[in-house]
Amino acid sequence: MKFTYLDGRDLGQWRTVEKKKGEPIFWAGWTYPDDLYSPVVLMHNDRFAIGMSLIYDVLAERHDVRGVTYSEGGTWFGTAGMGFDLHVDGAARVPGDRPMLEPGRTAAYRVAVRFAAPADRLDTLAPYRDYFRKRFGEVKYTADRRPVFGETTSLVKFIGDDNPRGYSPTQRIDRAGWKPFVDEMFTRAVANGYCRVMIWAPSGLYRVGDNYPCEFMTEWPAKLVESIDQLRRFERAGVTMGMWWGRSGQVGEGWDSGRMHIRDIRNAKDVEAGWAELRLAADRGVDEVGLDASMLMGVWDRVEWLRQAQRRFPGMNLITEASECDIGHTLAPTFMTYQRQGEAPVLADWLNPGHESWIMLRWQEVNQKNFDRIAGWGCVPVTMSLPVRHDAESFKHPTTQAAEQ
Repeated sequence: MKFTYLDGRDLGQWRTVEKKKGEPIFWAGWTYPDDLYSPVVLMHNDRFAIGMSLIYDVLAERHDVRGVTYSEGGTWFGTAGMGFDLHVDGAARVPGDRPMLEPGRTAAYRVAVRFAAPADRLDTLAPYRDYFRKRFGEVKYTADRRPVFGETTSLVKFIGDDNPRGYSPTQRIDRAGWKPFVDEMFTRAVANGYCRVMIWAPSGLYRVGDNYPCEFMTEWPAKLVESIDQLRRFERAGVTMGMWWGRSGQVGEGWDSGRMHIRDIRNAKDVEAGWAELRLAADRGVDEVGLDASMLMGVWDRVEWLRQAQRRFPGMNLITEASECDIGHTLAPTFMTYQRQGEAPVLADWLNPGHESWIMLRWQEVNQKNFDRIAGWGCVPVTMSLPVRHDAESFKHPTTQAAEQ
């Protein structure tokens, strides 16, 4: 038995599996909106395709669902063979959030099941696409597909009593300021054609608990603040400068205290803590901000928070992390690793044409083949620490090019 199923995580990709009758159970189950791009499942063999969609407004219903694709085997093998399962989970999304159904409350859901020829497999999910387009519309931004050069200022392995924030010992920007770091970025990134750079951990790392600090701007060592003009070199060279906001979905309770909590958008202090970080980023010339761990907030909260942030900082490009679901992807670009998104983005291309999606190559994966593969998908290659020489102009989106002419 050979079949292909839609792995709906991240941006969606096809996976093919071959099983013998009676083999142990094959299981592929994940939740929406945190793992799955959309609340859909799809499977096909060489004869027919079947797709199932759960059509519901997650922003209003405020609960996850789980989509499962499976092929039973062993003692569980029955007449049905391969099939689908779709769970509607009743648990609250985050501690303190309301449950799916409170006493006296009812909810209605629509499940759409379609069959098609294998060549038309995505048509089985058309009911969800029609609903999604009507409810959330198309992407609200113009994609910038120029490659990004990424670098981190700090690593856990460098943390010690003499270097509590783990800054690179060859640069020690907490002592020397930004100049050695920027010099290196010009040598490796700008000289190789990059017009976008992204800097991870500008404030260093925590020693206690989760390493990436919530205070990516408000806790810079004095030398970094004093040498801020070094960062202006990027702007003068026509290079877009970004910084990654560690734990953006959380609020720290004191630097390196080991205590942080998920941002509550109904708590004025939590909201202001976020605005303080973004205000400083804007003042310091940061063009793009990566929202690390933004997924910790329920989608109904993070979508509203993202909309507010975009209204307050309209000139700043915000990038969500760990692959935002379909709704968030209409509002902002998203980011994931090449290890996870190893094939062309099936669901994102189908639901959100014109999307911007960053795919990171770790330094061990940086080579021309991988770089070209990501670019060929219409996604943004992000190379960490190592460059791939290129002409950034050739990666511009046609809409962007037309606007500039």
